[in-house]
Amino acid sequence: MSVKVEINPQGVAELFKSVQSFLQEAGEAVAARAGSMSGERYAASVHNAGFTAICNVYPDSEGAARDNSRNNTLLKAAGDLGMPQTKPHL
Repeated sequence: MSVKVEINPQGVAELFKSVQSFLQEAGEAVAARAGSMSGERYAASVHNAGFTAICNVYPDSEGAARDNSRNNTLLKAAGDLGMPQTKPHL
């Protein structure tokens, strides 16, 4: 028995955009939580790396960078929102 798989390029593009939207929302939620915890500015951005969407959440000021370095604010903010605090091991 053989199975024929046909990929719908438009469907793949739509799926990828929805993943990017999800990542942007999640990143913005972490940045907002970190900001509310510390009073400093944090930001999030999503970009593409081939077929992978990547979200970076980062300190957006020198004060935020110091705060994150001293207090692990981003890690705590992600944990408060129920996100994993360690990278998954494959």
